[in-house]
Amino acid sequence: MKLSPRRLAFALSLSLSFALSACSVEPSTGADEEALTAPTIVGKYQFVWEGARKADVCRALESKLSGAELERAKREADEEAAASVIEFAADGTFHSWIGAEEIATAKYVVESKDDAGVTLAMNGRSVHVRFDDDDIVIEDPAKGELTFHRSR
Repeated sequence: MKLSPRRLAFALSLSLSFALSACSVEPSTGADEEALTAPTIVGKYQFVWEGARKADVCRALESKLSGAELERAKREADEEAAASVIEFAADGTFHSWIGAEEIATAKYVVESKDDAGVTLAMNGRSVHVRFDDDDIVIEDPAKGELTFHRSR
């Protein structure tokens, strides 16, 4: 069975609470447990190149290209997607890379949290990011849902 970060954090919080209960002066609160089990956006993520986003890109390429040129463009899109990584750093900085080239850097702020994820403010825009086990889904108004898998 694969443990999600949320389940792992919960299991660790339970084992720590049992181990430290003899040393504890104050009982834990619901807020303490929520902080231990709430997913965090901080981390590096690999772009997931499948589903609707890939289909949209392929359709756009097919509307402009054909034959060997189309096949070359699709291979290049596959290679770029495989090399695409983003990071939400603990210092509030967002980074985006394609391979070794950093293509974007921006400050971000968590505006709000809900049961499904967080809303981030970045570059004058707000975007909702949903947590789905080890994946995050960025709800981009222009590109649709973009999925990224947490790197280990």
